[in-house]
Amino acid sequence: MRLNVTALEGSVFALDVPHDTIISGLKLLISVECGTPEDKFMLMKDGKLLVGPDKMLESAGLKDGDLVVLVPSSSEASFPQASQNEPLMENPSATGSRIDFSSIRIPRGVGPAVPSGEAETIRQMILRGPPHLLALLRQRSSELALLINDPGQSYRTTVNLI
Repeated sequence: MRLNVTALEGSVFALDVPHDTIISGLKLLISVECGTPEDKFMLMKDGKLLVGPDKMLESAGLKDGDLVVLVPSSSEASFPQASQNEPLMENPSATGSRIDFSSIRIPRGVGPAVPSGEAETIRQMILRGPPHLLALLRQRSSELALLINDPGQSYRTTVNLI
């Protein structure tokens, strides 16, 4: 199985791992490849924390060609514990609320004029990152690469998906 691994600063590398690899084994391989100790980062896929160190990669939802993001462990406080493959909520202590508002549908045309949230953060990371990151995105998803350069269209697309 070939996985693409990226850190939040923008470095990207491909990693070939056997299909029977477990999450802790993947962390060890990534640690060796990037030179960061295993206890200093967590792994995420599609905004979901990969938990269960003894869980096989395929049962954790990883498949060939997936993008795995390294998240520093120091930011663990901003990610509450979530069950396997459950989307992460905003830090409840920061807002004083434990209610997950992510399932509320926003009517079309309502909302800020400038994209915000996680999608905008990722868009900015890609734009500010090394050129090969955008090239990889163009290769994997040309439509998404076009949206990266147009924040207004990115926001409309995000609202349409909600």
